Amino acid sequence: TLNNVNSCALLAHGPPASNMSYSYEKQQKKAQNQAEAVARQQKQDRERIRKLIITLGDENKKVIAQVRGLAMALEFDVELHGDLIAETVVECARHIPVKTTMYAAFLGKMVEKKAAWVSKVVGQAFKSFQTALKAGEVRPAQLLLQFIVGLGNYGVLGLTSVMNLLSEVASLSQNSKPAKGGDYGLFLALSGALYISPAARNKVAHRIEELIATADEYIPTRNAAWKPLLRICKGEELPDRLEAVLVAVKSMQLSDWTSQAVRHIPSFEPKMEGRE
Repeated sequence: TLNNVNSCALLAHGPPASNMSYSYEKQQKKAQNQAEAVARQQKQDRERIRKLIITLGDENKKVIAQVRGLAMALEFDVELHGDLIAETVVECARHIPVKTTMYAAFLGKMVEKKAAWVSKVVGQAFKSFQTALKAGEVRPAQLLLQFIVGLGNYGVLGLTSVMNLLSEVASLSQNSKPAKGGDYGLFLALSGALYISPAARNKVAHRIEELIATADEYIPTRNAAWKPLLRICKGEELPDRLEAVLVAVKSMQLSDWTSQAVRHIPSFEPKMEGRE
């Protein structure tokens, strides 16, 4: 019969080309829709992650709870978005002065379960600090150094390594004229020391005293020709920023290392040596 003939022809030659083309286009469209859905989801995830990190500490509740919450929220995002999280944390530490200790505490929580990833973030922070230091970018270098000091406060880095870094930065002022950046190293080191937590200070008090002694020895030897420009009234001698930060560090020493200006996150124990 005619039907049998058509069936035999179909078996012999396969489905019509138009049907094959339609099926292929349908599969392609489905694959494209799936790819677009994945891309949209990844974009939403990246926006969510950045918002969570940037707004850390903005809520009206205890900061330690917010730090723990952020660590829990991002723990399972590290595998897929680890680079984004690391980049965002370092950039926030570099640009948001009031949150450097919070981001250090966040890594202090993350290191418990994601030590390898935290190690990469620390390396990225050091690299960013070195870049800012060499470029003479005082404010970014200052904030990143405060962040690194915070990593010592919260057990991510050993306090010995942190204090060695501060000493190395301070040594940049040796044999350098103030006009050639001689104040730069000591100013950064002293401003970083202000962010050492009371618990950490108890372990490295002698190293802080060495830093103060270095500044006391350096300041009288420099020719601070700009000092008269700071005078408001005749005969009044105002401190420049290096002298001011040294006074602040000495004041912290006299007050048993308490400060109303620096927020330290509780529930962390600093260590002299870092994690292996």
